[in-house]
Formats: sequence, structure tokens, C-alpha cells
Amino acid sequence: MSTRSGGMSNDGGNMQVVIQGGQVIDGRGGEPLRDAVVVIDGQRISYVGPGAGASWSPDARIINLPGATVLPGLIDVHVHLMNDGGPAAKNTVLGGYPGSAGTLTLRGYSNGLRALNAGYTTLRDLHAPYTTSIDLRNEIASGRVVGPRLRVCGQGLCITGGHMDKTTLPDSVTGRVGVCDTPEGFRQAARYWIKMGADLIKLNSDVGSRRDPDAPWVQEMSFEEMAAACSEAHKFGRHVAAHTAGGPPIEEAILAGVDTIEHGHWLTDRTIELMVKHGTYYVPTLIVNSKNFDYDPETLGASEESWDWLRRAYDAKWESLERARAAGVKIATGSDAGFLVDHGENAYEMVELVKGGLTPMEAIQAATKTAAELLGLGDQIGTLEAGKLADVIVVDGDPLVDVSVLTQTERITHVLKEGHLVKSPENPIV
Repeated sequence: MSTRSGGMSNDGGNMQVVIQGGQVIDGRGGEPLRDAVVVIDGQRISYVGPGAGASWSPDARIINLPGATVLPGLIDVHVHLMNDGGPAAKNTVLGGYPGSAGTLTLRGYSNGLRALNAGYTTLRDLHAPYTTSIDLRNEIASGRVVGPRLRVCGQGLCITGGHMDKTTLPDSVTGRVGVCDTPEGFRQAARYWIKMGADLIKLNSDVGSRRDPDAPWVQEMSFEEMAAACSEAHKFGRHVAAHTAGGPPIEEAILAGVDTIEHGHWLTDRTIELMVKHGTYYVPTLIVNSKNFDYDPETLGASEESWDWLRRAYDAKWESLERARAAGVKIATGSDAGFLVDHGENAYEMVELVKGGLTPMEAIQAATKTAAELLGLGDQIGTLEAGKLADVIVVDGDPLVDVSVLTQTERITHVLKEGHLVKSPENPIV
């Protein structure tokens, strides 16, 4: 996949763009604005509101789509760009030889374009081999290549033989850095990835377990190990994400200082209480679990015990989501694209959220305002407001009536990132 220009599109960015849509969903949760106008000057939004109150220069670029919906650029806070989707994707991240850094970075660039084509202007990558995600982030930020804004952890941290340490090849082959077994080891690993430029730290605090049907999880990192990594990350202004399955291990992760709970199929009442108290975000990654059942156990290489665990996790996630929403836990969208889910299919996570009881507006907020706040970017992106960066998409249809319209990339007609028109009918991402 490529764009027609090697760097950021010359459309917009330094010119005035006026978007006139049938309705504007500004991401703040209120009623959509009807017959509204969004005016963009350079990289930022200068006006959002009724057309009667707007003004613009005679040479402004006008995008007039009366039946369309204008929204903030979408955000996915759990992806793996260096992985292609599909049942074999786990081999790149979890084991085996991942391939050269150059090949992976090019793959990540291509996958990032797929997400951008689907309206995703910001992604959080939660583990990539070598420093590929950091390098790609830097190249996109420099304007040398087109892509979504990235926030990256570099590599996730885990114990020896843990969830993200499945390979038996030496580190010199896999480029793996961050397998630790003591509090000081995890403190040092967090320092290393901060030094390398990571925006956040990811931990693998606990994983699914097939041993005990009544406790389908097992804690990998000790409380002391998690606390050491969190303390170091927070000292340098980085947040911490934790791969989790459920039960008391999540409670320990929150108490240790983790900021976002990823997956979390089995949330206890105590977990939800702690998440509300500490402001911990919940990224349920619903679609990747559902995607398992597009395949059969043989294709996935799943044993009878593993298949049973996947079914129980599928059932549990709906109850956890319902209780978390009712309690007021902050929910953000993460598709886990790269594992089973293809890049560009990110918006199916919103469909799952609606299936799980959220309203379409709540699902949209999970992919805009709440996700931006999780990233610490709520003052810059996530809502359409004057002064914010002009990350804006135009959709042919009404996602408040049918949120699945956001999964149809051909109906995402325009994508602007920081005022640059990176996708339009005249300049598609192909």
C-alpha cells in the first residue's frame, strides 16, 4: 500500500479547509451538530459550529458533503503494526525469528497506511521487535512518510518464558530486550526503553491459564517487579499498559501503578472498584477474541483446553464490559490489530462495544475523546474544538444509526491529519 506522495500530502496543512457536512459529531458526547461547519486553518481547527457563524477566505478549499458525518480522527490504543493479521501472526511477536528490522519497519509502514485509510489518525503500538516502532514513529513525525500518529512502547517487558518470551533463539537473533526476573531487572528495562525513546512501558503482568477452570489466569510478574517498572515509567512521565487476563492479578497490577488494563476478560468487583478509584483505563480488545471463532481449532493450532479457554473468555468479556461501563470505568478502543484482526479492520472494535451494551455515541467517544485522554493527548486531539489539531474524518453515512459504517473504508471519504488532507476521492490511499 502506498500514497501518491512520498511525504505528507500537500493538500491542506498550510491552507484553509472548510468542511460542510450533514452533521458533526465533535466527540464530546453531546447531540450531533446539524448543518454545521468545521473550519481548519493550517494544522488546527479554528471553528466548529453553525454555518451562519462561520467565515473563511475566498481561496479556502471547500469540502461540501450534505449527507455525510464529520468526526474526530479515530484512535486505536492497542495494535501491533509489525504484524499482519491472521492466525499465524503471533509468530512475529511471541516466538521465532521475526525477520529483519528493515522488513518489519516497511511492513509497519504499510499497515499504518491501512489504518489511516480506515480513518485512524492515531495508534498506540504495544510491542514490536527491535526498535522498529520507535523508528517508524520518528519517520512519520518528521514528515518523511505518511502515516498515523504513533505512540509506542518499543518492546513489552515480561519474565523469562513469559507471554512475550516464547522464542528459544538468542537475543542477538531476535533483537529481544526486556526479559527480566527481578524488580531491579524490570527497573533497568524500563530505563532502557525510555532511553530508546518509548512513549510508554508495557508489562505482561498476567496471562490466561488452562490449569484451573475456576481461575483461568496466572500472575507472571510479582507485585514488586510491576511496581518497580511503574515507578520508573511514571518518574519520566510515561504511562504503563498491562497485558492481563483477569482475577486478583489485575488488582495487584493496578495497585502497583499500571495505568491501562489490556484485555482483562475476567474483571472482579474489586478490580472495577480499583479502576474507578485510580482512574485506570480499560481496553477490552473485544474483536480479537471474537475473531478466534472465524477459524477452527486446527487452523489456530489450539488444543482442546485452549479452545475451551477461548470460549470461556468470550463469554466472560461481555459481563466484564457491562459491569465496567455501569461503574463508570473509562473505556477506550483497542483492536489488537496484527493478532487475527487485520490492520484497517480496527473499527470493528466499536461494533463489538455496541454489541456489548455501549451506545454508538459512547463507542465513538471510546475511539476519540477517551482514547486521546488515555494517551495524554486530550488537549490536542480526540474532539473537534477550536484550537485543537485538525485530525478530522468524513464518513458517508450516519454512525449513530449504524456504527458499522465506520468499518467500510470506502465510505471514509476524507481523512485529515493535522490539517493535511491525506485521503480524498482525488488523492486516495491505495
